[in-house]
Amino acid sequence: MKKVKFYSEMPVDVFPIPAQKMIPDWWKKGENFISKEDDGINVLGKEDRAGGMKSCVPFLDAITSGYLILATYDIEITRNDSNVVEYRKVRKNEQGEWVQDYSPVTRDLITERPINLGHTIPRPPGCSWNHLAWGGMWGYDLPRGWSMLVTHPLNRWELPFVTTSAIVDGDNFPLSGFYPFFIKEGWLGVIEEGTPIIQMIPIKRETWMASFHILPNSWKKMADALRSVNYGYYRSNFWVKKKYLSEKNNKKELEEE
Repeated sequence: MKKVKFYSEMPVDVFPIPAQKMIPDWWKKGENFISKEDDGINVLGKEDRAGGMKSCVPFLDAITSGYLILATYDIEITRNDSNVVEYRKVRKNEQGEWVQDYSPVTRDLITERPINLGHTIPRPPGCSWNHLAWGGMWGYDLPRGWSMLVTHPLNRWELPFVTTSAIVDGDNFPLSGFYPFFIKEGWLGVIEEGTPIIQMIPIKRETWMASFHILPNSWKKMADALRSVNYGYYRSNFWVKKKYLSEKNNKKELEEE
């Protein structure tokens, strides 16, 4: 079993979690099957149904791989008269209203980059120009030969921001970093504590060489078999279950080495 150690430079209350522990509600509510006749959902008769979204294991594997970095406190996104994104730490008062929270933070959840830093980076479609960054909360130490893919929570386009992607050689660099992101244009509201903001997936560094071929007949038969069934062939014959674990759950104090 490979191990990743997450390091915080200061005490925290919100820890990275295995992505498998935060499957989005829209996936849970999604269809298992669709009708072969009229595309209706959750069809009962086996003969009349084809696989729906929840039959696609690779799609779910992307959502549940690695670890999620979560927002460490509630932060409200607003815009000034010039439509420039602004942000502030907030909390709910006794009436359930969001009000500014003046309590100190160990590190700002959001920072903004200088206007000319990364000015040639194309903004994700539908996002504001502001070049924001998630404050570096967690560093990590990986086994020798491994790197960390740092990216937007995969397939989570319902989130009101888009986090950019990077690959960090975490076996040599255990310090936390700052991860750029962009707020969706026109979005106003509160990014609540515990919202997934970054997905981190360990990947092994290796040298690869690509070659190109016509698909062998034996593989063509496999492809035909895959297409001849309505659902479940990949899961039953090829899929390998992935596991991302955490030794400490809801731990309020960090260990010093």
